[in-house]
Amino acid sequence: MVVRDWIDIPLPAARRNLAAWYEDHGVWDGWEDRTRYVPLWQMALACGRWLGERYAPKSAPHGLEPELLRSALHQIRPPARALPLLLQRVHADRRIDLPRLALLRLLLNRSPNPQDHLMPQLDKDSTDPTYRWGRLFAVLEAVQHAALPDINTTLRDKFFSAASTAPASTMPRLYRDAGAHLKRLRRDKPAAAHALEARLEEIYEKVCDDLPGHLDDVQQGRFIIGYSHQRAEDRARRRAAKEAKEKTQRETKTADVPAQADAPQLSAS
Repeated sequence: MVVRDWIDIPLPAARRNLAAWYEDHGVWDGWEDRTRYVPLWQMALACGRWLGERYAPKSAPHGLEPELLRSALHQIRPPARALPLLLQRVHADRRIDLPRLALLRLLLNRSPNPQDHLMPQLDKDSTDPTYRWGRLFAVLEAVQHAALPDINTTLRDKFFSAASTAPASTMPRLYRDAGAHLKRLRRDKPAAAHALEARLEEIYEKVCDDLPGHLDDVQQGRFIIGYSHQRAEDRARRRAAKEAKEKTQRETKTADVPAQADAPQLSAS
């Protein structure tokens, strides 16, 4: 890579820069319980058009990939245009996937403002109000999904753009509207209702009511990261519950098998 790009840099420094690249963009996967990393070309393509099953070929903004490569090799900030381009695509197709999250985390972690630097997974102690609003939106979405699993138009389909740009005017209403879903859950799935209510109250009591009328690009990025971190945490909970259930079933099945006598030994003729 040094030869290819004519970089005049000591090899140890180049190694440190590449290590920092992975440290700055890694995204924790709650279902697989590991941090995942993304090829640079996929990050650039994440600013392109989503076609429903894949990104449109060659739809990445011109020149973005070599700009990201320079950021990786020199450990410098990515181009300033990357964040608004990424947010524009997120709002246009409402898709938040691994490449987009990785690029977003990289952009925030390389901001000169330490407040923008975010952990790869859920930070329950974060005092950033936009991060908490994002977490709250994820739980509200989980409430809707638990109450209406077959719904065609989800909370994210209808309100994500509004919530991530103007949460102060959108989120309190969505929080109040969640009462109808929780009422249904208390009747049909009381355990799920109790867990989701507790999660909502934990986050809502810490959110700030004096948010600006409109979030800037960096604040929108924090909202999206908070939303994604909460979803990853919820996936980790489901994975743990699934593993615990499967373990119990295996133990029960083993306990139900009657002890068998030793098979008779056949003597040699």
